[in-house]
Amino acid sequence: MSNNHTPQPDPAPPTSRTRVAVYLVGGGIKTAIPACLGAHPTWRQINRTYREPGPLATRPELRRALTDPRSGEFDLLLVHSASQVSRNLNELSEIITELDEAGVAFRSATESHLDTTSITGRMVLRLMAAFARYEQEHREQVRRRAVR
Repeated sequence: MSNNHTPQPDPAPPTSRTRVAVYLVGGGIKTAIPACLGAHPTWRQINRTYREPGPLATRPELRRALTDPRSGEFDLLLVHSASQVSRNLNELSEIITELDEAGVAFRSATESHLDTTSITGRMVLRLMAAFARYEQEHREQVRRRAVR
């Protein structure tokens, strides 16, 4: 067995580009968004940024961000944090499922574990959804017992 190891050349950079839409709630672009985009040379931000002016009450821009992928406008929805999309795990899971059905990935710029482009990210999101469902069912069970 030889100890000579010939280094292998780096694989060719991907030629396809990932079209990225950004969804933001509140004021200006956070530094995490440009940093995340800059860390992925094959990502190209589309000209449309989905911005909500304030709290998550009505979120018309989120609705647009969930409708537009069906027309093939972008491949990945990048958010500053998952809490800007939803503070409810069940709802977040439904939103990610909706994006997935449209063939669009989801990524949080500040929470690297929330990334449906990786197998680990998909696993973490499935675990979170399972815990959210458990929590919801547990609450319902406690409520039913209290009524008796």
